[in-house]
Parts: sequence; C-alpha cells; structure tokens
Amino acid sequence: MWPGLPRLPSSFDSAAAYIPSAAYQSQPQGIPCDVGFSRDERAIFGSATRYPTGPLPHARFLAEDLRFFLDCLPIVALQYAVSLRFRNFLVPVGFGFMLWVGTLAALSWRWNFLIPYAYPMIEYLKDAGRAKVAAPAIDLHAMAIGYFVLFTLAGYGVFATRQEKG
Repeated sequence: MWPGLPRLPSSFDSAAAYIPSAAYQSQPQGIPCDVGFSRDERAIFGSATRYPTGPLPHARFLAEDLRFFLDCLPIVALQYAVSLRFRNFLVPVGFGFMLWVGTLAALSWRWNFLIPYAYPMIEYLKDAGRAKVAAPAIDLHAMAIGYFVLFTLAGYGVFATRQEKG
C-alpha cells in the first residue's frame, strides 16, 4: 500500500464504518421543503422554506409556454427546410448556429423583429424586470406564424422538386 493513504476494509460488513452515520438515519414522515439545500442556501433562504400560499397561475404558465412555442416554430421550420436541402447534417447545424450568433449581435438593432431567430429572445427579454430589448410595435407571434408557413412551404418546395427523395 501507499504510505499515508487509509486502507479500505476488506469486507462489506465493515464498510459501514467509513460511511457517515447521517446517511443511515431514517427520514422523518413529512418531507421538509429544504431537502437538498446546502448549509449556505439554508442560511440565505431560511431553514424552513415555505410553499407558496396562493394557487399557482397555471393559465399564465400555459399562455407563456404557448407564446414561446409559437416563437420557436419558424426556427424549427427553417432548420427543417435547410436539412431537406443538404444531405450533410453539419450544414443545417452550422447554418442555425451562425444565425443564432448573428441574432445575438443584432438583438439591439432597431429591426431585430425581422429575424425569426430573435423572437424567443425578444419575448424573454421584453418581459424581464427592466426591459432589456424594446418590444416592437407589431405582433411577433403573428410574424412567427407567417414565417413558419413561409419556411414550411419552402421546405415542401425543396422536397417536392428534389430528384432523390430517399
């Protein structure tokens, strides 16, 4: 053995001596809210973090999810149309990555709503505490649906005119 390293037990029966005894303590019947918090988090949030007192706004959560889903539809349709055009999967991945980086650079641009990749970012950043992006005067969700239809039709056109469809 290496000098200075503790020697592990040779049997599993004596392995319990190396495991902290807190791991063997039984859990109480009710599970407190602060399970999984570190000691520092308990100091910040308090030892007994309370559950929300009012009902959860499920309708608001679903409405926000639907808006983000609508904002992501043009991205999906454009990526799919590009993937139908090129056989190599790296082309649509690189194309999408370049558009995403370009959108990050153009997010502060006055006409950022013309880039479909910006819709989820604008939706997220306009609802932030201090609006980090100016909300455009037009309806982003209607433009997202319009771009989705346009890119889906373009993808269908690429697929329909393709010689080899397999």
